[in-house]
This record gives sequence, C-alpha cells and structure tokens, in this order.
Amino acid sequence: MQTTQTVISHSDLIKNLYSVLAERRRSLIDITWEQHCFHERRRWSAVEMIEAIALEHLSDIDKAHIWNAGRAELTTKPGADRLARLADSECRRWQQKNPIVAAIAQACGTWSRYWNEEEGFHETTLNHLSRLIGLEPVSNETFIEFRQIFPDDDLLRTLVLLAISEITASVNYSYCASMSEDAGLKKLFKQIAADESQHRSYFISFAKALVDSGEYSPKGAFAVAHLFLREGGELQGSNRQKLEQRNTHVNWWDALNLEEIEKANVIGLERKQQLTLSALRQITGIAVKSPAEVEETWLELVGFGLGHDIQLLSELKSIESLKIPGFFFTERESQYFQESKNAEQSMTACFAAKEAFFKALPHSIPSFYWTDVEVLHNRHRAPYFQFHNSLEAHLHDHRWTVHLSISHSGEYVSTVVVISQLP
Repeated sequence: MQTTQTVISHSDLIKNLYSVLAERRRSLIDITWEQHCFHERRRWSAVEMIEAIALEHLSDIDKAHIWNAGRAELTTKPGADRLARLADSECRRWQQKNPIVAAIAQACGTWSRYWNEEEGFHETTLNHLSRLIGLEPVSNETFIEFRQIFPDDDLLRTLVLLAISEITASVNYSYCASMSEDAGLKKLFKQIAADESQHRSYFISFAKALVDSGEYSPKGAFAVAHLFLREGGELQGSNRQKLEQRNTHVNWWDALNLEEIEKANVIGLERKQQLTLSALRQITGIAVKSPAEVEETWLELVGFGLGHDIQLLSELKSIESLKIPGFFFTERESQYFQESKNAEQSMTACFAAKEAFFKALPHSIPSFYWTDVEVLHNRHRAPYFQFHNSLEAHLHDHRWTVHLSISHSGEYVSTVVVISQLP
C-alpha cells in the first residue's frame, strides 16, 4: 500500500532545507521535484520579451545597460559549471561521514542546472538584443575569455560568494529597469532582477543548510562577506581603485566599464550592503549591522586579533590613578616594577601591554578588570600574559592563545599583542 506524504512547500525548501532532509526525512526525489515545479512556473520567453521592446526608441543609457549586462552574463556559465562540479565532489566526500550533508550538496548541484538555464536566458537575450540595436558585437575571443572556469573553493564560501553576486546583480538590474522608459525593456530588466533574486534565495538556502548541519563553520560565510563589504571591496565592482589580475577567470563585476553602470553601483551600494548583512543573518543566525561588525565577527570566529599600543614614558608620570594599589596592576606586577632597574619604564610597558590586549580583543567579550590581565616574565625575562577569573574562562572556552611583544626605544614603549585560536 502506498503512503502519501505532505507536499514540501517552496518556503520550507528555501528556509528549512536541513530540517526537511534531516528531520522530515524527505528524499532527493522529493526535493528535486519541488525545484522543478517552481522552475517550470517561472519560465519565460526570450523571443516574446524582445518582440515587446521598441528597439528604435531605446535611449543611450538603455543601450549602455544592455551592452554591459550582456557581457557580464557571459561569465555566469563558468560559475554554474563550477558549482555543479564542486557540489558533486562535496557530495561524494560526505556520503559516508554525513549522508544529510551529502544530500544537501547533491540538491545544490542538481538545482544548478536551473540556474544555468535561467542565466542562459539572460545572456542570450541581452546579447541578441545588443546585436539587434547595432552595438559592438561580442567577438569569439571575448566569448571564450569570459568562459574561463572559476577555481574551486570550499562549498559554503562558494555559495555565499554567489549569493552576494546575485544581490549585486538584482540591485543593478532593478536600477536599469528604473532608468528605462521603454515598457518592454523595463519588463525584461525586472524579470532578470526577479530571477537573480530567486537565485540568491537558493544560494542562501543551501548555505544555511550546510551551517545548520554543524559541519561548516559560519566563519567561512563571514570571510566572504568581509571580502565584499570591506573598504575597496568587491561590492564596489568596477569602482574599486585596484582591480585584481586574476589570470584564471573573469568576474562579471570587473567587466562593467561605462559611467552609467558605475553610477548604478554607487547608487545601490547601501542596498547591496543591507541585503548582504541580511543574507549573513539568514545563513548563520548571527546578526550584524555594519561592515565593521562583519570584520569583528569574522575575526572572533577565526579566533584572531591584533592589537598595538605605543606610550611615551613622560605622559604616564602625571596619571595618579595608576598608583592606586590593585586597580591597574596586580601585586606581582607592582613588585616587579619596584625590583626593576627602571620602574617607570616597566610600569609603562605593562600598561601598554594591557592596552594592546584590549585592542586585540573582539568586542563581544565579557567585561573584566585591569587586574584580570597580568603581565609576568619568564626566567629569560620575556613577558607573557596570565589571565584570571571570567576572562581566563572565556579565553579557554574559545581556545584562544595570546602572544605579547614589548619593545623599548628611548622614551617610548611599543607593545604588540596577537590573539590566535588553537587547532
């Protein structure tokens, strides 16, 4: 007797893929059927789209958008090919160790055929449209150059990169639609923007499922987001002061070279940032509000921090609070100052070491006292930290180790602190 199962909603497929596979025990056949049904409902005709455009009335801005977008879309097929290959490789790697992760990877690789098809619609429609209105054609050399295969990476990082790429594309296409006065072209740009937005949702879904499995650390997602959001990062596209010489593949955001497209990047930058932060929250469950918080969270997840402080000896002489017993310095530190040849220099070095440590710490660490950070010296007189109370427990729980270097030069003391995570 056959049993019937409830239909998987598209919302569940996007928002709770790990749960659908791991807890509801749905099969890859179930997953791929829902993928196909949703894709089939969204198909559109490139021929009909072009027929609805009044070619002779297009503006110079419209033409610039069509020309640039067509070339940019040439680079998407290598990305889809890479994803299919990488997902299958990850599937085989996890098949024995964690079958649910293997299923997530296979669902991702199988879905990539729909992504490839829809991006094929975008590419061929825009480049054919470009030819119809007499713009510079794509040479075979350019076509082949833009088809270079992307190098492989970790699957989670790849999915996050693709999600942010689709964020950029959807915002740019929405801008192109808003600038066009032709109803047919406006409809085409809106359709492509909607497609890119759906692709983003799928990439977020697969990435979230990998993180939900516990086999992939959120730090990979934050590392890629930082690459895009940092000052001068990839999110600024061709507006970056320095474009990388890749020699392996072509990134479509590097290929936009007209002023109007660059203007679109500037206009939509805040929107792209907010959508990227939202994607990070959906994937990892960690909410951040700015590019700076992305960097801080990434460093905390990686377990790395760097702090530096420099102090002038004479500046600390007048600070009476430094002399309050047990406030800034421990009893052992104070004793070390008294026994040293230059008490003032030793105290300044200790103070600078603690300042550098504070700068190296992630902002989310619990509050603590100055005396919870103690600067001691080994038998070779090399300085090191000893930590106490809740601070010691926090560092231990995160498997962080702290390195300290102190340098003296005349009236100055310079300290460097590096925090790293133990394997």
